[in-house]
Amino acid sequence: MRVLHCPTDVGGNAWILSRAERKLGLDSEVMVFQKTWLGYPADIDLQLTKDHPGRSALRLLAFFIKALTRYDVFHFNWGHSFLPHGPYPGIFELGDLPILRALGKKIVVTYQGSDVRQKNFCASNFAISAYAEADSYGSDKAYLSDALKRKRADKFGRYAHKIFSLNPDLLYVLPPRAEFLPYSSVDLTEWLPSSKSKEERFVILHSPTNRSIKGTRYILEAIDRLKDKYKNVVLMLVEGVPHGKVKELYAQADLAIDQLLVGWYGGFAVEMMALGKPVVCYIREEDLKFIPGQMKDDLPIVNANTDTIYEVLSRLVEQQDQLHLIGERSRAYVERWHDPMKIALRTKEVYESIY
Repeated sequence: MRVLHCPTDVGGNAWILSRAERKLGLDSEVMVFQKTWLGYPADIDLQLTKDHPGRSALRLLAFFIKALTRYDVFHFNWGHSFLPHGPYPGIFELGDLPILRALGKKIVVTYQGSDVRQKNFCASNFAISAYAEADSYGSDKAYLSDALKRKRADKFGRYAHKIFSLNPDLLYVLPPRAEFLPYSSVDLTEWLPSSKSKEERFVILHSPTNRSIKGTRYILEAIDRLKDKYKNVVLMLVEGVPHGKVKELYAQADLAIDQLLVGWYGGFAVEMMALGKPVVCYIREEDLKFIPGQMKDDLPIVNANTDTIYEVLSRLVEQQDQLHLIGERSRAYVERWHDPMKIALRTKEVYESIY
């Protein structure tokens, strides 16, 4: 079976999943419209932003025609298909989906966050949300409007054979048949537990790709207060570093803080837990109904929100002897719930069932 993951690879999730699918015997590849500064690998990079728009369109069309003869399953990511790939709707809005269905191709889509998360729904239903921040998700020019997100999700709902969500809260706005799928973004043979050398400093690490979405200002305020009380506390803020260079920085942490507004953890938290590091993150309790019961019971994340972050960090600094136990639980949790091979077994099962 020939599988194409495309046309983005947010957080490296598609790449690691694709490599695991290969180990299970699938002919699985990753195509991206263009690589980002983060440097995640891909089998095919169309480099659409590096050429004249007309030539980019022709390159995309040529690849699409070739892909129709090459692949059986099209696993789309970030709520995108081949058309369109910008923030504005057009006359060809997801126009490739009915073509793929008519030709007998199988369609799978994985949603990952702001590709379908909607401002009005969050404002109406959640007390804490990234949309509470003034610049969170920017304007409609920077991110898709709620109406466009719903339009695209509805069309995928009509044509996709399977819908996955990497975040539980997205299942509120996706079709009932959508399924929660854990992140598969960490190769557990490369991200191994690391213990830092004994030193006086207590290093708290935070690595935001978007400060307003992650609630970074609340984290900075809490750590500034923390430094006044505990002189050995140090903040390591990792930003703008290509993904291939972050592991050695992450290994220096005693504690990691992921995000305080979204309600679930991201790929960064999975990486830190794989290294055996305790992670602080806001977990929205009512969303946990969408994940397996045992996964909820195993969850080692230390829960904190914008109101409680200082108190939670203070407690962890004072109970440092307990952190290694949380770190051990974190590694075990990743091995059980975020092992790419286990997740690939599920996607392979889905591919075979729809094929």
